[in-house]
Amino acid sequence: MGRFNGATVLITGATGGLGSGAAKAFAAEGARLVLSDLNEAALADFAATLDAETAILAGNIADEKLSEDLVQLAVEK
Repeated sequence: MGRFNGATVLITGATGGLGSGAAKAFAAEGARLVLSDLNEAALADFAATLDAETAILAGNIADEKLSEDLVQLAVEK
């Protein structure tokens, strides 16, 4: 049983070094993931490698609407 079973973690910059490392670590500990990055194809490819329930939403985190949508997606999870 992982330390984050039942938790949902939102990670921006998910395909970069820190983001991908965090996503892998949280997935290994049982978290559900909401991932975001600029490149939708790279984001989908990365999410497919994770052994976790994962939702993705691509876009620029500087866009206020994307930020709102990510939080809503995390709440739904």
